[in-house]
Amino acid sequence: MRDVALIVGLEPSLSGVGYFAASDGKQLLLSADAQTLAEMQAGTYSAWNCLNQTYGLSSTRFGATYVLLRLKGNYNLERLSSYYAALPGIKGAGPDSLIGGGSTICVVRESAAWHYVFDIASGDCPAGCINHELHHFTVTSSGTVAALGVPSDADKAVYASREACR
Repeated sequence: MRDVALIVGLEPSLSGVGYFAASDGKQLLLSADAQTLAEMQAGTYSAWNCLNQTYGLSSTRFGATYVLLRLKGNYNLERLSSYYAALPGIKGAGPDSLIGGGSTICVVRESAAWHYVFDIASGDCPAGCINHELHHFTVTSSGTVAALGVPSDADKAVYASREACR
């Protein structure tokens, strides 16, 4: 938060850009075979009880071939997905990803500095955004901010796809 405030102090036009997460850290989507899904809906599927208790299941929503789990905390859903995917009758598990895109901030540590890329996204963001105006900064542990300008074309593709944020 300190670094973002320092960057915005240097470049006030970025004050409206925040982090846009690909998922909310709380919702996990499971696909299951028909029998397993029926058991889940009936409350007789016990294979997931330990996981649901451990991670604080707060609600379930059922679809024709899936169940959406909402957890009480914020979790690394990629890791949790592997635990749920190993349960009997589960065909697949993964974070319930948010639809679309938007402006965001990516950060990567390199040696003694943190690299921040502010991505101002626009143009059909419900489909993932077409345009990306990128602003690159570094911040040292002592709080020195350096504006590095626009990333190279090669870097733009990486940051725009958010690979650097994962």
